[in-house]
Amino acid sequence: MQVRLLLPVLIVLLLQACSLKPRTEKPAPIYNTDGSNYVPAPAKRYPQAQQPETLTTSSAVEITPIQAPAELPMKPAQNQAVTVLQKRARDQIASGDLSNAAISLERALSIEPENASSWHLLASLRETEKNFDMAEQMAARSNSFADNGETALQKANWLLIARVRQQQGNSQGASQARKQADLLN
Repeated sequence: MQVRLLLPVLIVLLLQACSLKPRTEKPAPIYNTDGSNYVPAPAKRYPQAQQPETLTTSSAVEITPIQAPAELPMKPAQNQAVTVLQKRARDQIASGDLSNAAISLERALSIEPENASSWHLLASLRETEKNFDMAEQMAARSNSFADNGETALQKANWLLIARVRQQQGNSQGASQARKQADLLN
């Protein structure tokens, strides 16, 4: 009988202990090993990324990262938020803010993972960052999600694949990708 009465009292005391007011006093100071007060270093500022210049290879293939993705006729996204994120990413790319553009596109893909346009934009971005393996994989993924009527997007993906293969020294693979692009005329 006493245990039944004691149990609710213990529960009330435990719950009340969880609702104590937060501390208002300052935290204890941190000292360096020599006894002086610790002062944290200011945060580092990094310069904003610049878009690379047009590159050319020995086989006279012109390589221009992010070849006007805004001009490609792309199927509209099913979700309005994806459309907004794609536009934001294009604006961020144009201003040289590649890291935030990547974040915007990754957000768009988390909402609509089978959006071929978002995959293409992210592939173009990875190409600009010289992350050629990722660029090729993302362009191939874009092609796998593209509808049959999206030939301009598919062609742009094959040309992107050709450029990154050429950059990696895979001339034969680049030639095969260009042939695939030519079939989409």
